[in-house]
Amino acid sequence: MMPLLLSSLGAFGASYALFSYFGGGALPYAIAGALLAPILSFALSRLPGRHHLPLLALLALLLLSLPLLVRDAFLSSLLSALIPLVDTLKEPYDIDMTAPLAKAIASPALAKGWLACLLALFFTAGALSKAARAMAALLSFFLILFGFYFGVNPPALAIL
Repeated sequence: MMPLLLSSLGAFGASYALFSYFGGGALPYAIAGALLAPILSFALSRLPGRHHLPLLALLALLLLSLPLLVRDAFLSSLLSALIPLVDTLKEPYDIDMTAPLAKAIASPALAKGWLACLLALFFTAGALSKAARAMAALLSFFLILFGFYFGVNPPALAIL
């Protein structure tokens, strides 16, 4: 039960840290990551035998293939999500960075939702494996250092 709680808190913190760099609206994605990680962990831990890791790998492959299936919509969503990220990161150092422009204006929700699901899947693996738990802790640590490097203070909830 404790690994499920820790994976949920880790997914919340990492999602909150990552999406705070994208500008406003980080809390709904952090809550989605915090809810999705323990639900997936609980569902996978109830499988008989050692079938949870192959199913987790299958879920990861399906999630990673999503950008290939909806290539144009995902690319324009990702590009529209990168615009606030570039603005946030170039502000402290006054760097002349420009985000690539999309062909059509799209909602960044698809790309942000995909990132939230990817983080939740990563922390779900952390609830099931010690090596993945260490990698998830390193991911959270580097997300926080990333914010400090660019002069963007990560939120206190992400650091906890």
